[in-house]
Amino acid sequence: MIGIDPGTSSWDIFGYDTNNNEVFADKSIPSAQIIDNPERIIVEISKFEPFDFLAAPSGFGIPIKKVQDLTPEDIFEITLRKKSSKKVMGLQNLLYKMQKKSWNALILPGIKHLPTIPAYRKINKIDMGTADKLCTVVVGIKDIMLRNQIKCSEVNAIFVELGSAFNSIMAIEKGKIIDSIGGSNLFGFRAGGALDGELAYLLNIVTKETIQKGGVLSVVNDPKFTMEHLLRESKTKFITRKALNAYIEDIVKHVHAIRSIFSPENPPTYILLSGKLAAEPYLQDILERKLFMLAPLRIMKNNAKNAKRAAQGAAYIAEGLNDGPSKEVVKNLLIDKATGHVWDNIFYDLEIEKN
Repeated sequence: MIGIDPGTSSWDIFGYDTNNNEVFADKSIPSAQIIDNPERIIVEISKFEPFDFLAAPSGFGIPIKKVQDLTPEDIFEITLRKKSSKKVMGLQNLLYKMQKKSWNALILPGIKHLPTIPAYRKINKIDMGTADKLCTVVVGIKDIMLRNQIKCSEVNAIFVELGSAFNSIMAIEKGKIIDSIGGSNLFGFRAGGALDGELAYLLNIVTKETIQKGGVLSVVNDPKFTMEHLLRESKTKFITRKALNAYIEDIVKHVHAIRSIFSPENPPTYILLSGKLAAEPYLQDILERKLFMLAPLRIMKNNAKNAKRAAQGAAYIAEGLNDGPSKEVVKNLLIDKATGHVWDNIFYDLEIEKN
């Protein structure tokens, strides 16, 4: 089984043999290389042929579908990139190339497609978490199950992903996703988060590039800034301290908000951190101090040396859908029951310029 995570900073590949639980693929490739040459992923995956199943990079996702059966409308929904966009996505190119292969490759749903989230929580929301966030949830659920020797239906937790560009927060009750805040709605390292309505009006035109601006890197006005720079310089520079305070406080406020929807009998027993920036000890420490009253905080287990958790989770979903060891988790999440479109429950007039 192979899973792919098309991340902002890297594309990751994770593959393992369910017969002996042996990892045979564990690779991370800078995203810039994939954008310039989508064929690179095809070449890398071909090295592992023959394989049983592949969870293909799925972007915003659609209900489970074979890559070979994708229509141009499906690919638009997966990428949400208009024809008029200046750039052609590496993901879009890759999916067209994958259609020419004979691989048993599946597109996975995004979090909004899941029936475990009530429809009223989906009103006027598109980004409730891309397919890779669903994959990360699978890794986190398996982690808690193993550590506590419990069934997936007993897992109650808040998962917080701190990515290189976007953050996201997911609520898991009884092993099901009951709500989620997608990356474009949170103040992240690159992303500015949900746009104030009047700000959106003044911007006039919002593009994909707009969505990836406004965060920490925009505040410090340095595209090469790293989390290490942020933490170090926040002690002496006002603008850097302002960016760090905004970053941390936005996470804390939204974790408290999503905690409020849990039922009284199933409170979260953990807050699990994942993502590229979650490994920073200072962030772990300050978030633990600010969130300890909600639940203990710790880092989500990582079963790979190079590939991110989302790639691992993609492989677990692929084998779970095919009666593998992760079947219980995947079935409980109702991934195979995903339905609809990301623009369902939107009460605005959309001009969807499909590919």
